[in-house]
Amino acid sequence: MPTSLITGITGQDGTLLAEQLLARGDTVIGTTRGDVAHARTLISDAAQGVSLRTLDLTSTASVDALFAEVQPARIFHLAAPAAPMMAWQAPAAATDSLCTATARLIEAMLRSAPASRLVVAGSSQVFGPDSPAPQSERTPFQPLTPYGAGKAFSAHLVTAFRHGRGLHASTAILFNHESARRQSDYVTVKICRAAVRIAAGDLTASPLRLGSMDVVRDWGYGRDHMDALVRMADADVAGDYVIGTGVGRSVGEFCEAAFSRVGLDWREHVISDPSFVRAGDVPVMLADSRLAKERLGWSATTPFTTTLDELLSAATAALTVAPLAMP
Repeated sequence: MPTSLITGITGQDGTLLAEQLLARGDTVIGTTRGDVAHARTLISDAAQGVSLRTLDLTSTASVDALFAEVQPARIFHLAAPAAPMMAWQAPAAATDSLCTATARLIEAMLRSAPASRLVVAGSSQVFGPDSPAPQSERTPFQPLTPYGAGKAFSAHLVTAFRHGRGLHASTAILFNHESARRQSDYVTVKICRAAVRIAAGDLTASPLRLGSMDVVRDWGYGRDHMDALVRMADADVAGDYVIGTGVGRSVGEFCEAAFSRVGLDWREHVISDPSFVRAGDVPVMLADSRLAKERLGWSATTPFTTTLDELLSAATAALTVAPLAMP
């Protein structure tokens, strides 16, 4: 059985990817920067077959030692700041996480596993406010956020070593993707949790304050996106791919869909607050994934309504675990 290494195993993408790899028979090693026992509590039941290791991605010696020991056939680099906005508060730490961690993994490949295959989780934040939609692999990088700048550097580094040293190294330029495991500080989770709380009678959850209602995002499903990463690792030829649904919805439209699902009019409970508008935001993020379909046979298959219902179900479960504190 091939060995697959996943950095950042405890996040949404890490657990979803681990489940897929385990299901097909891979030996999966997941890394965490924290305590292994605690990390075990953060991964799903279906991913418990993962072997967990503590890995300091800021240490070349630590990365080299792990590669020399496990000799991974596939490396999926998902580790990154827990939330993109954190890069504004801690740019040095974010730069190390986003840029030099990728470089250390590449160095370890060159030294210990040159025949292995690397897939780095990139981001649509490599594009900027002037990037025309839809964005494809040919759209120039123009990031105006530190997170996007770090992801752009990482993608350029991967491309350089693919062409310059012949590594099987790829970047997945991932557009927004959601699931029940999405962290609570993402706007999709905030919207869904507010909707179910208000529908349950929690008056303190209204109004929900958000940034611009007009920005458009390409919201896909996490499992679909992780399937794209597996296909990239398995492909005979490495390459960089834009991964998304090709369907855009504004934040206001997402609010409308979520609130109407629980019988509410979003306009009565959501307001746009200029203080929440994010610097460097791109007005329209829309993936052109035709290359992934042509070369990998990949396309998004999960309907938006299915993704939304999963988010709302997760929000309802969270409400049940933490009962409302009614005034």
